[in-house]
Amino acid sequence: MLYRSLPVLVAKVHADPQVRENKGSVASTGTLWVANKSSLRGVTKGCVRRREAQQSQRITVLEGEMANLECRARQLDGEELRRQLAFLRAELWQVSLVQARQCWQASTQRVYELGDMTGKLLYQLATRDVSARVVPLIRDLTGAIREDLLAIAHTFASYYVDLYAQVPSP
Repeated sequence: MLYRSLPVLVAKVHADPQVRENKGSVASTGTLWVANKSSLRGVTKGCVRRREAQQSQRITVLEGEMANLECRARQLDGEELRRQLAFLRAELWQVSLVQARQCWQASTQRVYELGDMTGKLLYQLATRDVSARVVPLIRDLTGAIREDLLAIAHTFASYYVDLYAQVPSP
């Protein structure tokens, strides 16, 4: 997918001395293609990192400005302050929307390139820590220790039924 990058990035790669040097070599076209792809990958990663740092910095600045405006808006109630605050919120929303689109695009790109289904990833994230949330055993009202999942569920249910039965209704 790197060969479908932005024309600006491709122009940077063609200006790279290594690429210009490789143009006149006697290497096979496949070798030249791999060399140019790796050069393009390096330029692309640098640009992406700079853009991510700029977005992160922009979000930090916007959040700081919003906090200052919110403090001023609490002290002074003015239409102009509310308008500025709404403008900053809209701008922060736009930056967040761009980041969300980039995350979505990266996840769909992984599906096509690597066969990495996003649904599988979300399923794994949801089920990864299940063992940490499971109650392995519980002591019921009689004092007996229960390890069976059905008995544990019944113990919880009876506990909450008794608990809410004692609360007077309004």
